[in-house]
Amino acid sequence: MESQSKRHLMMFSTNKLWKDINEELLIRPTDVPRPVLMRTLNLTRVVDLLYKRGEASTHVGKKMKDTVTSLFIDLCNLFLPQ
Repeated sequence: MESQSKRHLMMFSTNKLWKDINEELLIRPTDVPRPVLMRTLNLTRVVDLLYKRGEASTHVGKKMKDTVTSLFIDLCNLFLPQ
């Protein structure tokens, strides 16, 4: 029961952090150029992905390679089929 509570708290904290990051970087007016903010956000997303997958850069397995391929190499159709 205790580990389930810890997981729930961790999930809540992570969701709140993402909300705060998005709000700070994308919504509030700032003097920082948008490309710098987007690079910061994207780096944070990659670090989160590596952490959640449990395969840091030194232990790259097939699952991580497939994930990176799907994110950066495979084409993504952003339009709905007609």
